[in-house]
Amino acid sequence: MSTQTNSHKLPNQEKWITLTSSEVKHIFAYYIVIFLISLIAMIAFIRHFTLVDSSEIEMTNTVLFSFTCGLLGGTFYYIRKLYKSCIQLLFSTEAQVTTNIKSLGVKVYFYFRPIMGAVLSILVILGVYGGFFVLLEQPAINSDKFYIFVALLSFATGFSNGKLIVKLDNTTDKIAEMISGSEEGK
Repeated sequence: MSTQTNSHKLPNQEKWITLTSSEVKHIFAYYIVIFLISLIAMIAFIRHFTLVDSSEIEMTNTVLFSFTCGLLGGTFYYIRKLYKSCIQLLFSTEAQVTTNIKSLGVKVYFYFRPIMGAVLSILVILGVYGGFFVLLEQPAINSDKFYIFVALLSFATGFSNGKLIVKLDNTTDKIAEMISGSEEGK
């Protein structure tokens, strides 16, 4: 009987993944379903945008399209992360899972990260959209180009949401330090 060994040197941040093989299969199925739904929804939105002859940007469509593209990007990234973790043998076997709370944390991470990326993409797009109104008195936004921009930026935001969350966390820590420092100086 051969034993599998991991020949890859892994960074410490990847060693926390403790899931059983059945949990990994379930998460893969979940990702495939979400990926297909978000891909179909994105195609439906693009078809809708090309069929509707409107130069006006509808906020509801923008938010839903951003969510869909962000979800697609997040799911794309986390499918990749999950299969790379499988290839590198990062998962515990059934007998090796030691703590339920650690396993729960890993499951929540894998289940909700694509959704978090989709929500972050909405916030980024709303920020960009709002920026047009702050910077310009009468913004002239071409809806076709804006929806292409929304798709690309939302996908990228969903795909890189882990890095964005870390940046956001660091930024809010710096803002809190600045505020507490200014309050102490009073």
